[in-house]
Amino acid sequence: MGMPKDKEAGLLELIKFYRNEQPLPRDLGDNLDVEVINWITDSEYIYAAFLSQYRIDLIKQELHWHDFLSLFRSLKGHTINDIMAYRSWMPPKEYKTAKAAQEADNKEYRLRKQRWEIEKKKTEPFVMK
Repeated sequence: MGMPKDKEAGLLELIKFYRNEQPLPRDLGDNLDVEVINWITDSEYIYAAFLSQYRIDLIKQELHWHDFLSLFRSLKGHTINDIMAYRSWMPPKEYKTAKAAQEADNKEYRLRKQRWEIEKKKTEPFVMK
């Protein structure tokens, strides 16, 4: 692949390389415009996750961008995963607003807690102290 003749085509090729998009055989929904990762703001969480999971010090280790992205996409169980999940969360379609979805979740939580308290009281006499 040679150098593009115009700057716009060159920029588009750089963006394509940067993204390293991997087509998926499924629909990702309507949430594609949400920024779930900010490389600057989240850099400490990314650094900690790589150090913890892969024992790779991103400050000392040189990685090709595509290698970095592959490892990044495979991170599991780290704070950065929670941050990304929080940023990409959308209320289910049956709720008109995020507040309505949150209220439904809170109601479900209260009901589960009440059922748990009832079950706990039923078994309390059998618990040895």
